[in-house]
Amino acid sequence: MKIQSLLLATLLFISCSSDDDGDTNQDEENQFADIVQTLPQDTWQVTYFFDDGEDKTENFLGFEFDFDAEGNVIATTDVFSETGTWSYEGSSNDSNDDDGVDDDEELILQFSQDNPFDELTDDWHIQMANDNTIELFDEDEDGNDETDFLTFTRI
Repeated sequence: MKIQSLLLATLLFISCSSDDDGDTNQDEENQFADIVQTLPQDTWQVTYFFDDGEDKTENFLGFEFDFDAEGNVIATTDVFSETGTWSYEGSSNDSNDDDGVDDDEELILQFSQDNPFDELTDDWHIQMANDNTIELFDEDEDGNDETDFLTFTRI
C-alpha cells in the first residue's frame, strides 16, 4: 500500500508541474513575427522571383530594398528609386486573405503600378524567415494553380 501511495503521489506531482511554454500555441501561430524587427535592420535584395510560371529575378538585379520601422520600403539603384509600403499580418488576423490559405502569416507589399514593381504588390505568405533570408509565396487568385515565389536576402 505504501508503494502504491508513493507511486500515486509521484504521478500527481509530475502531472501538476508547471508548463514553461505557457504560450506555445501563440508562438507557433506567429513564428515569423520577428520579421517586423528583422527587415528594418539592413538592406535586402531580391535573389529569386518566380511569377506567372517564369523566373523574373533579373527584373530586380541591382535593386537594394530598404524597409523602415514605419512600414515604408524604398527600392533603389544608381539611377532609379521606387517607394512602397510593407506590413506584417499575423495568423490570427487573416483579413487580407485572397487565395484560400487560412491562418497564415503574411508580408504585405504595396508598390505603384509601374512595372516591374506592380508584380511585387501582393499579400505574400511567409514560408521561411531568418536574419538573412525571407522566403515568400503566393497562390495565384485566377485559378490557374500557379504559385509565385519571392526571396529577399540580406546584403
